[in-house]
Amino acid sequence: MYTKLAARLNRETNTDSTSQYKILHLKKFGSVFKESDITLVSQCSFNHVHLIQKLSDVWKGPVSVSIFTEIENIEKIVWDLAKIINCMKNDNLQLYLVVPYQDVYIKNYTQRSNIAHNSIKPVSCYFSENSSTETNYNGTSPYPINLLRNVAKGGSLTDYILVIDIDMVPNLNLRTNFLNFSKKLKPSPNNEKSVFIVPVFESDGSANVPRNKTELIEQIKEKKCRPFYYLPCRNCQKATLYNKWLLSDQISDSRILYEVKWKHPWEPFFIANRNVPNFDERFKQYGMNRVSQICELHVAGYRFYVLDNVFLVHRGFKTIGGFHGTKNEEMDANRKVYVQFKEELKFKYPNSKERC
Repeated sequence: MYTKLAARLNRETNTDSTSQYKILHLKKFGSVFKESDITLVSQCSFNHVHLIQKLSDVWKGPVSVSIFTEIENIEKIVWDLAKIINCMKNDNLQLYLVVPYQDVYIKNYTQRSNIAHNSIKPVSCYFSENSSTETNYNGTSPYPINLLRNVAKGGSLTDYILVIDIDMVPNLNLRTNFLNFSKKLKPSPNNEKSVFIVPVFESDGSANVPRNKTELIEQIKEKKCRPFYYLPCRNCQKATLYNKWLLSDQISDSRILYEVKWKHPWEPFFIANRNVPNFDERFKQYGMNRVSQICELHVAGYRFYVLDNVFLVHRGFKTIGGFHGTKNEEMDANRKVYVQFKEELKFKYPNSKERC
């Protein structure tokens, strides 16, 4: 498996629209899912590959993940991916690998590191909890986060998608509850332009991920959980109206609790039709990469509905000082792109009265 992956990487000619990155479809779905299902979409860097298996185990529906690595980490990533493909029995997973386009260097590097030779050691099926020594990507190539999202999103074959970060976990019955809810939706242009907000919380990791809203509320009372980005950027999630959501009558199924009007800088996670506009791939590294897509949805006339009894949990509390050193520089650069992006939306949607 290891040799095959390395050989495919060298042969691969598929690139992104700018020809800056090679894109390799490593693993296709092994099962056929109903078109009415929902695909969990995510992306990660090479040092978070160990989280893919957990996500695939929790989510019983289709999972589409794209992974980014730089050339110097090719050997490690190919071994890790061989481990996943060889050991995981989950037919609900498909994988993409995205690498900076440096074809000659890839060839030379794989030959030097014996990746493409037959002296293959046995593939271990064990991922340790501390498989990564880095909490976040810290490479020299800008992390193409929106390209990765679009690659994984583009492989979705179901009506609905839910794009999340790799270190988030859906509550136990999120998929089942939403599928039951979606059966009641009547096909209409309005529903095509509806997105369904899934509230996100963050956990200190001292307890298991809450399975339902009752357990979530209990962990919030115990200060083991709190709204996502509570300290670094409270306004980024404030419009979800967490207090209103938490105080609603508890039921077993999912339903629309209320509609929210979008305003900057709200960047919720949501379930949407797979034909929802893509992420703008000019945004790399940190900042404005998700809010830009949501800004476009707002201008394009989408409506935002908050769902009850479904939620996501981020592994670990986000803190103000917990970001990498170049975060502010990246944010400043992406703000400039965002200004241009908003101007372009005026021409893309000339009849819209909405602005960001």
